[in-house]
Amino acid sequence: MIMSGLRTVGRSVKDPRGFVVVSLMVVLLVVSSGLMLGSKRGEASAWPVNVRGYVEDSANNKIQGANVTVEMVNTASVVTATRWFDSTPSSGLYTVSFEGAYWDPGYTIRVTARYGSDTGQSSATATIDAIQWVNVTIPIVIPEFGGLLGLSMPFVTFGMIAMFVVGYRSRRREPLAPP
Repeated sequence: MIMSGLRTVGRSVKDPRGFVVVSLMVVLLVVSSGLMLGSKRGEASAWPVNVRGYVEDSANNKIQGANVTVEMVNTASVVTATRWFDSTPSSGLYTVSFEGAYWDPGYTIRVTARYGSDTGQSSATATIDAIQWVNVTIPIVIPEFGGLLGLSMPFVTFGMIAMFVVGYRSRRREPLAPP
């Protein structure tokens, strides 16, 4: 049984058709693996990138309801891919994705946030990371969250309540007039 198997192997090695088939397979594997390597540009943008960040005011408070525009800019060929985020939630977080065909490491990520008539902009250089963080500060202070007026309001309110309570108690302690 073993001898007949060896004879079959010996005959297949001597057959020129088998040699041609094996040679063609080796050539195809070498060529296809060379094509898969590709250029560095093809490797770099093989995956999507997720751009995230927070929209804040000057006092580092998160802004709800800001409209965000994120651009992936290739300054060498002036190619721009744009994504929008309609309205930030109460956390102030936005997130957009760019498919692999629209970015490469070294591109500029430019983020513009609008809140009412106020605008803030920030940028960063794209790296090979799957998530890129770009925070934006809009140069305003939302009064109910911070700033001079926002900080003073609780103290003023507390002071008015304290004055009311002290005034009410002092009126109750006045002696009653004798009958």
